[in-house]
Amino acid sequence: MTDFTWDISFQPTGTFASLQQTFKVPASATKGICANSACGNRRRVNWRSIIAMTALGVALGAASNASAETIFSATGPLSLTTTTDTSPVTVMQTGTSASTGETYQGTANSSQGHLGTFITTTGGSTIQGAFASSLASFTTDVIFSPTAGSTSTTIDVSLNLNIAGSLSGATNTGLGWTIFGGGGAGGFSFSMNSAVLPGGNPSNPLPPSHSETNIAYTSGGETLSTFSDTVNATATTALFTVGVGVPVPININLRVDGVATLGATGTADFLNSLDFPLTNIFNLPDGFTVNDPDMFILNNNFVPPVAGVPEPSTWAMLLLGFAALGYMGLRQSRVRAIVA
Repeated sequence: MTDFTWDISFQPTGTFASLQQTFKVPASATKGICANSACGNRRRVNWRSIIAMTALGVALGAASNASAETIFSATGPLSLTTTTDTSPVTVMQTGTSASTGETYQGTANSSQGHLGTFITTTGGSTIQGAFASSLASFTTDVIFSPTAGSTSTTIDVSLNLNIAGSLSGATNTGLGWTIFGGGGAGGFSFSMNSAVLPGGNPSNPLPPSHSETNIAYTSGGETLSTFSDTVNATATTALFTVGVGVPVPININLRVDGVATLGATGTADFLNSLDFPLTNIFNLPDGFTVNDPDMFILNNNFVPPVAGVPEPSTWAMLLLGFAALGYMGLRQSRVRAIVA
């Protein structure tokens, strides 16, 4: 048997990682392959080795895709359906309501460790209006594991999220934002939202509102008033129980809502909003860490995506291309050797 070691840098979901795997191939499959010019004209193509290595490339690409557990989704203000994919998604929509004359412009994007939503709405000529929303979400599996030999099968953890954005309204508008999600055992869920709903009476506007369940600000804060809201904070969930050494699904959502009448305009801008912190995504007991199979969570740190690096599905095609180029080169060498 001959050992082939492949050491490949690839980007499963936004960060470089090194994958080193040793594959054992029968020595007979490598017979006839020359590694340098010492082979002279004795260059031969071994079809079994080319087929084996090509299949290996396909299998490697498929294996890296199989580990992709993150599901991204986005819904715009005019959507009847949600766009869902295993790669990051963005939805941008502009339109006018046929029933109210209200115009909407909305964006929702979901990527590794980040959610962003935006909506601006301008009322029609009547008092009629209807709320519209932009929604982004992702669900990913994470694995909690011991670093000091613990035999615990469950632990209690909490999740940290950075959030930043603003609401800008006026009389005859209504705006709001909501973060919500859950994970772990026992159906744990959390939610936080704020709303600016002044209504149509400028002399007696409705007060703004804020609510939270199983999550609270732990740093930064929010400035909430009758017509506007500005938030730049870190929010932390309550403790919840997770399994150790098994995939734990985590779901996170960000939604903004807007309505306007009588020509008023309101904007909810949370487009660069909800993110994992760069360090300490989860608050963990001593002796434990957490990773994501898609590798944008490494040892409880967030690794933002890097643009321009091939996705795992691309590696199979790249390896197939390399195999084809190698075959063509060997074939040309063989032809030259015969002519000589």
